[in-house]
Formats: sequence, C-alpha cells, structure tokens
Amino acid sequence: LKVGEWSGWLRADFETPYAPVLGKFKIHLEELSSDGRRVSLQRTVIFNSEGWAYPEGVGEELIEEMLALESGERAGEEEELTQKVPVICPVYEPTSIPHQAAGIAAMTRYLAQKHPWDLLIVQIHAPDSLYHEIQNELCPDWALYDLQRAEEAWERFRQEYKVLDQMVGEILGSCADEETLKVVLSDHGAIPAVKMVWAGKPLVEAGLLVYKEKNGQLVLDWAKSKVVLGDHPLAQNIWVNLKGRDPQGIVEPGKEYEQVRTEAIKALYSMRDPETGECPVALALRTEEATFLGQWGDRVGDIVYYLVPKYANGAVHSVGPFDPALIPETGFETIQQGIWYPHGAYLQGVHHCYLPTAKYSGCSVQAILVMAGPGTKRGYRLPVPPWTVDVTPTIAHLLGIPAPAQSEGNIISNAFHSE
Repeated sequence: LKVGEWSGWLRADFETPYAPVLGKFKIHLEELSSDGRRVSLQRTVIFNSEGWAYPEGVGEELIEEMLALESGERAGEEEELTQKVPVICPVYEPTSIPHQAAGIAAMTRYLAQKHPWDLLIVQIHAPDSLYHEIQNELCPDWALYDLQRAEEAWERFRQEYKVLDQMVGEILGSCADEETLKVVLSDHGAIPAVKMVWAGKPLVEAGLLVYKEKNGQLVLDWAKSKVVLGDHPLAQNIWVNLKGRDPQGIVEPGKEYEQVRTEAIKALYSMRDPETGECPVALALRTEEATFLGQWGDRVGDIVYYLVPKYANGAVHSVGPFDPALIPETGFETIQQGIWYPHGAYLQGVHHCYLPTAKYSGCSVQAILVMAGPGTKRGYRLPVPPWTVDVTPTIAHLLGIPAPAQSEGNIISNAFHSE
C-alpha cells in the first residue's frame, strides 16, 4: 500500500462464542516513515460477510455501501447525519449507541430507496442495554446511590434518547410520507432493582423442592421434588413435577396436583423481608388464572408469580446457611429469608418479573405505542392499554393481508377512524 491507500478485502476465519465466522476487513495505511521504522495502520471493523441478510447478496451490498459512508465517499449524500456513519456487522467490536443509531438510519435509507418494499421494520436494542447498565444510579433507595452519579446518569439518558429520537426522525424523513402508517413500539420499560429474591427458599422449607449434593454442587433431586423452580432471573414460573407429563414426575394428576399448587402458592406468600416485614411476592397465580396477564400456552409454568417492584429474581442453590463459595460471582453481603442485599451493581433495570402496571422510583415497566398515519385518530389516547401482540394483526389488517398464523393479538380498531 501507498500512504493514504486502502487495501482490498482481507478474509479470515474468526472464533466467536457461537460458531466460527468468516470475517472480512480492510486496512488503511495512514503513515509510513521513510526508514520504515514507523508504520500507522487503520483497520475497519471485522464484518460478518454471510448468513445475516436475505436475499443472498444484500449483506455484501450493505457492507460496501456502509464502508463508502465510513470512508467519506458518500459524505455529501449524508449531510443530515450528525454522527459518523459506522461500518456494520462487526464480528467482535461493540459500537456506541450513536454509532448504532446512525448506522441503522443510513442502512434503512439505503435499503428503502434501493429496493421496493411494503413493510419496513427497524429495531434497536440500545435502550434495554442502557437501563441494565445504569438505572439503579437513579434510585435513592439503592445502597450505592450517589447524587452526582445520579445526575450523570440522567444526563446520559437524555443524550442517548436524543440520539434515538434523531434516528427515528431520519428514518421517517427518508422512508415515510403522509400515506405511510408510522408505528413506534417498545416491548417494555424497566425499574431499578435494589434487593434480590430467591423463591426457592420457601419451597425448600415447605418440603416441595429438594436439592442434593453431586460432585460438590447442589443439583435438583427429581425423585423427591414435587415442584421445579424456574431457577433463572428471567423465569417467574414454577412447574409441578407431574406424572405422565414430566419425565421424572412424582405428583399424581388431579387432587394431589392441585394440593401441591396450593402449598407452593402459600409458601411464596410466606416470604418476608427481614428489614421491612413485607412479602416480596405481589401476586401468585395458577396458570389458568394468569391468561389475563398474557401468560398462556404450553411453555408457561403451573404457577406464575410476580414480585413487588424493587425486588428482582435471583437464582441460587443455597438451601442451608448462606455459603458465598457456592456463588462467588454475586458479591452479596447477606442473605436472610431468601432476600439478598447487594452491595454491588449486580442487576439493574429489571422488567421481567413484575405486573404490567409496576412502578417504582419514578420508573415504569410499561411499554410505548405511538401510531400516526392514514386513518389514525390524531391526539387520541387509547382508553385501555393494548397488548404488544395486537400490533402485528393491526398492521397486517391495514396492509390488507392476513395476520400470521401464529398471531395471538387483535386489531386495535379504536385507534382508527371508522370508514
């Protein structure tokens, strides 16, 4: 290469946590001293060149286009973008929220103008990551709350939401007109979590859940456990270990099944926070009672429970005196009655274990739905919150096509003027 030149594409196999990936990248020679002792190179991010775009060839097309934007070849066409447009699809390197937003806006504009389309869906995960990273900083009840850090966190939220708002504006400006239905949808909000709950403790004490030691680890004893806890921070489900359904079931269907569910719910409600005396379980329901909360289907447990805002689910197989050696990565100071008091930022911005109306410390888990376009009622606020699953059949109806066969929602008809 000569100084100022880019190489051609260089390709290599890269190991990732999921599978080997064929990556491609370019090198730019920025500086080369006359004696060859000093060399300065710039490398693009490493692109995953296949398997992520359809039809075949669109991925390569996007890489070429975004690299042209990155190198400035298309700068005149992208004057509205205040952030430098990034190259896309890195194998390793993470990108900032401004880079993500600018890249998505640029890719969307390119695809919408280059290829015919009827339905355009754009997704960015950045707000979720932001909440998980710093939301506890906003909560005065958090053990590590600091006023200066809280102000810095609020400012970061403000700045990054400005970036996201600009991304939406750029996409609408380049891809939509008065005849386009525009929908902005989130899947959830989030609230701070200042205490952790392990629902297994009362179930163990009630004799419903049994662990045994195996190779120095605590594992579920299927032969003695009448229930199985969804032992993961994202699972608020309890399954009865039912004969005829579960491979190692020990509970008889019918009367015993119902009795076990009653005992498990009673055990959940017996939990108490030793600091406040309150029960961290807001509601525990049999699965057939939880359908009105959107919990249905064969993946849902026999019992579904929801936590009081400020608590979050933990997962620890510690049934006796708390042994930090069992979970050295958590860094919890104390454990009592299944409640943990974290002295570190173990879990923040939680959204999965609460009732849909949950609010705490000025934050909410409620999602956002905004619609504008042909036939929509301007300035209208839906009197009853819709389900997230209602959005797909609503859009399908407006496109004049059948809703997907797996769709579980309804058309949000009261958001539109009657014909």
